[in-house]
Amino acid sequence: MKITGSEDIIGGILDALDDSVFGAGIKTSHNIAFEFNDLDSVVEFKRKDKEPVCAEDAFWLGFVAKSFVGQEIKTKRKHPVESGLSAID
Repeated sequence: MKITGSEDIIGGILDALDDSVFGAGIKTSHNIAFEFNDLDSVVEFKRKDKEPVCAEDAFWLGFVAKSFVGQEIKTKRKHPVESGLSAID
């Protein structure tokens, strides 16, 4: 699953992954890559077991992430390895 949006939206999603119990679960079951690029920022999720991303997981991640959108983006300041995520090449 690939999500494209502004840095604010993608940053909110990434911060939700780092700062919520649900996000921690997603990080253990998915490979996550991201790239910040102004209005065309991207985050991509691929399940480690190669199954399709569950729609329910996507819904709940969005539900949690909405509280982070509009705040200072913490993940952008972190090195991708420290946050458990990888940058898109």
